[in-house]
Amino acid sequence: MKDRVWSCLVNCKYKSFLIQLLYKKYQKREWRISLFLTIASSSSIAGWLIWDKLELIWTIIIAVSQAITTIRPLLPYNKYIKELGTKSMKLENLNLEYERFWDSISKDKFSDDEVEDFYYDLKRQGIEILRFSDEVFFDVPKKVSKEAEERMSVFLRSNYNVKPINE
Repeated sequence: MKDRVWSCLVNCKYKSFLIQLLYKKYQKREWRISLFLTIASSSSIAGWLIWDKLELIWTIIIAVSQAITTIRPLLPYNKYIKELGTKSMKLENLNLEYERFWDSISKDKFSDDEVEDFYYDLKRQGIEILRFSDEVFFDVPKKVSKEAEERMSVFLRSNYNVKPINE
């Protein structure tokens, strides 16, 4: 049972890193869209002064900005940000519980039955936290997954003096 607890601790921490990175990724995308629209709208006002010289550029900027404004409500980034942000905080709390539980197990503070009960309770919490709404679906890019693995390696070395298998 101790190995199962360790596996869940590691898996939960990895997923926490992954969700944090995805959260950051979608925040950046939303910020870039907002920045572009802000610059385009304020540039449109300033653009009137130099409209004659750069007419084609301003036409393209305004057209792209209008297209983005039109499709923006269909982009899922705000949903992703909201759900990933909530899940990230809950996973961090669950990680603390796993770490505390692991320390207690290492010091033999629980009976076998207590370990089993607590393990399944934590595992159930993790499953509930990682259940996404039907509107949220996304792929995890390899780059994000790799960065989460790197953070996991640092975490394991720093906190448990464990070198991950893939190193």
